[in-house]
Amino acid sequence: MSLADFRAFYGWILEYGHYIGAERLELSWFGGEPLMYGYEALEAALLLQEEQFAGSDIPYVNRMQSNLVLADDRTCEILRRWFDGMVGGSFEPFGSSRRHTGGTIATPDIERKIAFLRDQGIRVGIVSTLTRTDLVSPEVFYRWFHDRVDAVRVNRAHPPSETDLNQYLDLPEYTDYVLALFRLYVADPHPGCDFTNYTSVMRNILLGQQLECVSATEPEWKIAVSGGGVIASCCRRNEVVLGNVYEDSPADVVAAYRAIAHPVCPVDKCKDCDFRSSRLCSGSCLGEPNTDCQTSKCGYRTEYTVETLAFVRDHLRQCGIKTLEDAETFWEERRSRGKGDRKCQNN
Repeated sequence: MSLADFRAFYGWILEYGHYIGAERLELSWFGGEPLMYGYEALEAALLLQEEQFAGSDIPYVNRMQSNLVLADDRTCEILRRWFDGMVGGSFEPFGSSRRHTGGTIATPDIERKIAFLRDQGIRVGIVSTLTRTDLVSPEVFYRWFHDRVDAVRVNRAHPPSETDLNQYLDLPEYTDYVLALFRLYVADPHPGCDFTNYTSVMRNILLGQQLECVSATEPEWKIAVSGGGVIASCCRRNEVVLGNVYEDSPADVVAAYRAIAHPVCPVDKCKDCDFRSSRLCSGSCLGEPNTDCQTSKCGYRTEYTVETLAFVRDHLRQCGIKTLEDAETFWEERRSRGKGDRKCQNN
């Protein structure tokens, strides 16, 4: 993206935010490696953002997801100023899929970068995509992230075709693994690291919100913008061009999005949430390969099944947590204890 593209996009996204009634804008620097953009270009784009967003009545926040290979002191300066002192990474510590251009495994280098960033006071959150080729026991997996990062979320990789299934977890296998991680997390007296799969379910149950389904009536549309001002639906496997910031109004893009979005799940396929007597779509009711769900066509998937919802609901009851404020207080007390006990493992 050129600086002109950024200028056009910033003006357009503010209009879009007002059009859809957004309470907040989250701008994710992602899709390719953002640190390869170059520090001078990145800082110029962020300074322009400060200028154009000055006085905006919609709060906004920047997020970055990086493979962390290029992280250095300059990265830390940018993260502190514009990214709230946090960076997200995509990393599978027990697999060999992360490789440098020459083919060498990048895992040790990324581990060192995570340790470096945290030593500099940067919070690190990791998304780890599970396949059969990088699975270890839930205990080993949980401990690795507990000791090294501030937050972790696990996904399940989606098979690119029905004939290439050997390395992919099916939904029951993934559910069993995630439930094992849930049990470790809630039993840990000093969790320190936020297991966001769990806390996302907790938050959605307490707020009575749907999980995972993106529908024609969903107000929080996610869009991706790239060079030349191209606007696309934010989905890896069925990305659809919706318009262009130089040519199309927010109303045009919303209409284009509605035309491709799937309808909300039928009520008779949703499961009752006993905790708040509200209906939540877990995404599991549509079955495999879940072709009716917009999010299922992405390359990476986070599914919340009936089993995982029930586990979180029961834990909320056991802890007497009835509001989001109760939950935040409960987990903050536990994380604070955990931070006092943890040591960042630099090797």
